[in-house]
Amino acid sequence: MKVLKKIKSEEGSALLWAITMMMILVVFSASISMISAQNNKQILHQYNVIKAGYIAEAGVELAYQTLLSNNHGSRLIDHLDSFSMPRRHSENIVQDGRVVGSFNAEIDVASSAGVDWVVITSVGSLTNSEIKVARVLKINRNNSEEIIRDERLQ
Repeated sequence: MKVLKKIKSEEGSALLWAITMMMILVVFSASISMISAQNNKQILHQYNVIKAGYIAEAGVELAYQTLLSNNHGSRLIDHLDSFSMPRRHSENIVQDGRVVGSFNAEIDVASSAGVDWVVITSVGSLTNSEIKVARVLKINRNNSEEIIRDERLQ
C-alpha cells in the first residue's frame, strides 16, 4: 500500500519514471542481444558454406589432376572412352584426427554445341550440417586448356 501511495504522490512520480526507464533499457538490451545472436548465426552459416565450397573444390582438383596426370606416357583424359561413365569417387576430409566433411566427385562426358566436354562435378558437405556446395569443372576434350568453372549452393 505504501508503494501505491508513493506512486500517486509527486514523490512517487520519480519511482514511476525510473521503472519506465528500466523497462525501456531491458527491452532495448534484449533487442540488441537478439540481433547479435542472429548475426552470429548468419556468420557461422556463411563460414560453413565457404568450408563446404573448399571441400567441393578439393574434389574437383583431385579429379582434374588425376585426369591430366601423365601415367606411362599418356593422360587419363585421352582414354576416357575405355571407361564406363560416369566415374564416381567419395572421400572424407580429416582435420586434427576427425572427419570434418566429405566430397562426392563425378567425372562424366557430355556434348554441348558440338563440343565434347569432360565434366567434373563435386559436392562438398560438412559433417553434422545440411549445407552442400557443388563445384563443376568442364574441360574441352579436344583442348584441355579450355576450362569452364561453375559453383552452386545446393
